[in-house]
Amino acid sequence: MAFEPIALRRAITLRLGEEALVRARRACRSKTLQESMVVIRYSDESVAVFVPHYWAIYYHEGSGPISGKRMAFFIDKADDPRTAGARSYPVRVSDIKKLTDVWTKEQIKAARKSGKLIFTTHVGPRGGNPFFEIGLAGFSAIADQIVAEVLTRALIEVLPKEEAEIKLLL
Repeated sequence: MAFEPIALRRAITLRLGEEALVRARRACRSKTLQESMVVIRYSDESVAVFVPHYWAIYYHEGSGPISGKRMAFFIDKADDPRTAGARSYPVRVSDIKKLTDVWTKEQIKAARKSGKLIFTTHVGPRGGNPFFEIGLAGFSAIADQIVAEVLTRALIEVLPKEEAEIKLLL
């Protein structure tokens, strides 16, 4: 990395984004959301950890009660054919499949009779899993260390090798 302001800003920003991504993934209990998180660079000075799934906000923030529509739930999410046995959750609202899109009425009746499938018209409020807040708690202290590490590496690159022992205190 060259010792140029733009290159340094970019390196610092990307390194901060990478660390935020690691911490957010570690705090998130949803394997689907963990695997889908990415760092998006908006500019040399701005990055964001992004989760593409439309339902990530409800997972993170929780939701109020939902009622009115007929909703289908499987006791074991691995039995749900709409999500390929919990391996393929919808990313966009348009990706949501109706149960009748993937199963016949006979299959639905059999799953309901066996107790694997439940229909309801009301789901109570649900608490959130604020993985960003949990994962990024105390991040500003870590950010200072990351900035110091990136700047130290950049300084070491431009100094003669015999004088390359540096410590940068911020």
